[in-house]
Amino acid sequence: MRRIAVAAIGLVLAVGCGASSTLDCSHTCATDADCTQAGQDCKLGICVDTGVDASRCPHSSAASGGGSSGVSSSSSAASSTGSSSGGSSSGGSSSGGSSGGACVENDALNPDFESDTQSWTLDGSQGGNKFRPELQRSTAFAVTGNWSGHFSVQQSCGQDSGCQGTLSTATAATAGQVFTASAILDLDQIQGTDTVGLRIAFYSGASLLGASALTTSSTVGVQSLTTVGTAPAGSTTAVLQLQVQVARNDLIDFYFDAVALRPGACGTPGVAAVPGVPGHLIVETLAGQGDAGFNDANGRSALFAGPAGLALRGESLFIAEESNERIRVLDLQSQQVTTVAGNGVAGFRDGPAQGPQSVVGELSSPARVAFDAAGDLLIADNNNYRVRVLDAQGNLGTLAGNGVNGFRDGAASDAEFGPTLGLALDAQGRVYAVDQGNNLVRRVSAGAVTTFAGDGGVALSGPSDLAFQPSGELLISDTGHHQIAEADAAGNVRVFAGSGATGSADGTLTTALFNAPKGLVVGPGGAIYVADQTANTLRRIDAAGNVVTLAGNPAALAGGRDGVAGNDGPARLNGPLGLVRGPQGYLYFSDASGNQIRVLRPAY
Repeated sequence: MRRIAVAAIGLVLAVGCGASSTLDCSHTCATDADCTQAGQDCKLGICVDTGVDASRCPHSSAASGGGSSGVSSSSSAASSTGSSSGGSSSGGSSSGGSSGGACVENDALNPDFESDTQSWTLDGSQGGNKFRPELQRSTAFAVTGNWSGHFSVQQSCGQDSGCQGTLSTATAATAGQVFTASAILDLDQIQGTDTVGLRIAFYSGASLLGASALTTSSTVGVQSLTTVGTAPAGSTTAVLQLQVQVARNDLIDFYFDAVALRPGACGTPGVAAVPGVPGHLIVETLAGQGDAGFNDANGRSALFAGPAGLALRGESLFIAEESNERIRVLDLQSQQVTTVAGNGVAGFRDGPAQGPQSVVGELSSPARVAFDAAGDLLIADNNNYRVRVLDAQGNLGTLAGNGVNGFRDGAASDAEFGPTLGLALDAQGRVYAVDQGNNLVRRVSAGAVTTFAGDGGVALSGPSDLAFQPSGELLISDTGHHQIAEADAAGNVRVFAGSGATGSADGTLTTALFNAPKGLVVGPGGAIYVADQTANTLRRIDAAGNVVTLAGNPAALAGGRDGVAGNDGPARLNGPLGLVRGPQGYLYFSDASGNQIRVLRPAY
C-alpha cells in the first residue's frame, strides 16, 4: 500500500504594526500574561501598546532574527502578493517575513484556528474513488493539538488521469492582511506525479481573487512546506488548501494538524507554549539496521543486540548493550558507532577496556550506564551483580559488589547484589543502583553499600530505573507494579503515578495506566519522561500531574517505522527502554526489541 503522511498544517495571521512615539522596549515577555499594563500585548518578546511596532526594539525577536524553533524547515516557497499561482515550488528558503509586517501568534495562545477544531471541506472525488477525511482530537499537547488530522483514499484511484482533491478550511480576511501557511510533511512512499501541495487562496464570497504560490512535495521523509500570501483588495476569506494529486492505481494516506508561529518568525513553524514540550514531534532512527547483530559502522549500517541504558556526554551517546556484552558509543554528529568497552564475551575481568582478548576487561549483560561527577562512566553489570566503572583512561574496574548473587550491605568490595539495573547520582555524588533481584534500591557512598529504599518485594516489584527530581526525591520505575514510585530522602516509598493496573491510558497521576515502565528522565520544570516498554510508547508526566503519550501507539503492533509521533501518527516503537534527554530537548531512546537507537524530536 502506498502511503503519504502529512502533518501539522497551520494558517497564521500576520498583522502590520503601526509606529508609536512612546515605544518602551524595557519590558520583555513570553506571553500576553506577562504584560501587566492595561492595553498591552506581548509582541516579538516585548510588552507594547496595541498597534505599536515592537520590531523597532533592538532586542525584539524580529530585530535579532529570533523565533526559530531550533530545527530548520527543509522546503519552503517564496511569498506572493495575492496573485494567482502559476506553478509550484519544492525548494528554496523562506525569508520568514513579508511586506505586511511582523507575524502575530494566534494559535498556541489563542487556538482559534486549528485543523482539529475547524470545519474542513473536501472536493475532487472521482469515479467513486472517495477521499476520506478522519479528523481526530488528540489529548497530547492539548495547547496546539498533536497531528490529529488523518486523511486517506478508501481504494485505489482508477481514473486514467489519476485522482485529485483539495482539502480546505477558511478564516476571515481583509485586504492587505498577510497569511503564512505551513505544513510538516511525513511522506512514506511517493513517486512519479504524486504530489501534496499547499497554498492560500483568497476569496470574495465564491469568487477567487488570487492565491499564494503553490508549494509542493514529492520527496520521501519528513520535511516542511511554507507559503506566504497577502490578501488582495476585496478579500473576505483566506482559505488554506491542501491539494492532493494521485496517479492511477495509487493509494494515499496522510496526517495533519495546525501549528503556531512564534512572533516574528513568519514561515517558521512554532512550538507549543508548554515549557520543554515541542508542539509537534517525529520519531527518527539514528543507528541500527533493526536486525540483531554486532557491527561498528555509521548510522543505519550499524548492528546492535539488545541496546538498553543510555548516557549522554556532549555529542557522544553511550549505550549499554546487554546481548553483545559491550558498551557502544554513537557520535550524534557523524552517527558513527564504536565500541569502548567489552569484547563480546560474557565474563568478569577488570582491566583495560581495549587491548588483547586475554587481558581486556569483560562485562556480562551490561544494562545501564551513568556518568559520575568525575566524568567516569558507571555501568550496571547485570549478570556480574556488580557496579563497574570505566574511567577516563580507559580502564574497566569495579565500584561495588563481590560478584555473588545475593544480598549483603557493607564494604563495597564485600557487598552482594542481585541482578543490577538503573543508576542515578544525587547532588552529593552518591551512587544509587537498582537491585532488581532483591526489589531494592541500594546506595554506594564512601566505600560502603547500604539499602536505601524497598523492603524486599512489597514496596517495589521488579524495579528497573531511577531519576532524581529537582526537589531531591528519587523516582523509581516500579516495573512489576506498572507504576512510577517515589522515595523521599529517608527512603520511604510511595506511589507517584499509575493506578497499578496493566495497560496504557493517559490521565491523571492516579488514573493513568502503564505497562512495564522502564527508562526515566527528568526535564526542565520537573517534566518526567517514561519509556513505557511493553506499551511501546514514550510518556510524559507534566508538573500538573497529567500523563500523556508522546510517541508510539499501544493499540498498534510494535515496529520501527519513523515519522509522526503520537497515538494518531504512523511512527511505531519496539520495546523502548533506555532514555536520555539532550540539551536541545531531544529525547534519545533505545528500542531494545528493535535493536535501534532513535530520537523523538521536533518536526522542524
